[in-house]
Amino acid sequence: MHSFKILRVHLEKGKPSIDRMSSDLTNGMSNRAHVFFTWVAILQLVERGEYAAAIAKHLNKPRQLVGYHLQKLVNWGYLERLCAEGKRSYPVFYGLTAKAQSLLQERSNGERTGRLRFHHYALKYRIVRDNPEFLPIHQGKPLKNGVIQVDGKVDGFSVKRISSRSEQWLMLYSLPKFSDQPLQAMAFSTIELDHLASEICRRHDMRLEFQSIAGKPHFGDPSDRFAKYWGEKYGCNVMTRDGSGIDASEGDWEKEMTIDDAVAYVKQARNVENISQKQDEDRELFLQRLNALEKDNVALEQGMNRLTDAMIMNATAATALAKSIDRLARMLETGRDAQAEI
Repeated sequence: MHSFKILRVHLEKGKPSIDRMSSDLTNGMSNRAHVFFTWVAILQLVERGEYAAAIAKHLNKPRQLVGYHLQKLVNWGYLERLCAEGKRSYPVFYGLTAKAQSLLQERSNGERTGRLRFHHYALKYRIVRDNPEFLPIHQGKPLKNGVIQVDGKVDGFSVKRISSRSEQWLMLYSLPKFSDQPLQAMAFSTIELDHLASEICRRHDMRLEFQSIAGKPHFGDPSDRFAKYWGEKYGCNVMTRDGSGIDASEGDWEKEMTIDDAVAYVKQARNVENISQKQDEDRELFLQRLNALEKDNVALEQGMNRLTDAMIMNATAATALAKSIDRLARMLETGRDAQAEI
């Protein structure tokens, strides 16, 4: 699994979690994921009523780059300009289209929108300004090397306080999410956890700083038949070097994949369909060419027959001409002999 840097957020009381998002949204992920994360952040800020220049300030990105993304979102049907065309009016506001609203509504955890289950995903935040009353350390359990862990719940999300001798962290765990779009599921889960961190700061007068993704997030397919067969027959977990495998998450045997494998996995059916369609198109083209070739062969055969007939006729005429010349030669020879006798 790649190591990711998704959000570098400076959380303070009363400030929205999406502020000051760093330009290096991803490290080791595809450019497609990078762009998608940026687009979702822009759509959320537009939903809040922010204008173009304010969006650039919130995301800590150049205004030209944000303007580029805004124009792309307009072209793709996610945004519409609310100011008159052709006028240099500032600030420039945008509005969400139905397509964008539908995209943002997919964040609902209760709605199962696909067969892949995104889970085991957590973000790690360093506590910059603490509130000892939030998940108090005396309620925790000791771990190795003097580390204390305190478990709790905030708005239905699992939260852990990890306290060492020198630093303290909060671990925020995402709720399982079903989706057939791995990058979107990961992006929305990240935004939800980031919003949760902001709420914790606001409610408990704390300050957090994003550190990293904790653990290895996975996508599981509970409908995978081989995973069910393996679990029923052998009943043991199997993990491969790339992080994928088979286990009994949530009490059900499923195929588990990393995010890169999940992206390729959901494309399999579409790839098979595309290959089948391409084969049908190639077959139709082959039949068309074969039909044209057969017609060309018929025309060629007819031409060969006509040429053969002409050659036969020419040969017959040549034979008759040779015979006529032979008779004429014999007549001339006979005439010479008769003249010589006279």
